[in-house]
Amino acid sequence: MKEKVKILKAAMAIIFADLVKRTEVAGLSFRYESGAKEDEQGQKYWRYAIVVKELGYPDRTIQELKFLYPDNIDRYNMEYNVLMSVMSSFGEQLDF
Repeated sequence: MKEKVKILKAAMAIIFADLVKRTEVAGLSFRYESGAKEDEQGQKYWRYAIVVKELGYPDRTIQELKFLYPDNIDRYNMEYNVLMSVMSSFGEQLDF
């Protein structure tokens, strides 16, 4: 599963590199943040956020997705499922 996650991360890097290339003339830069978090009630979730940086302005989260993180799944399986979900939603919304 670790290798599959590496492949998906590489694909995400390609997508974001292309996005940055298209928008850098306008002074925009995009990146994503992905990782396990815990809310105030102690509930674990996986957060995936798309962050934009505009010249002269602080970073802004423009999209945030939260996925419930069950206790019976390891980090790589969770990250794989999150990345697959995000990639499929990209495919629905973007014209590649």
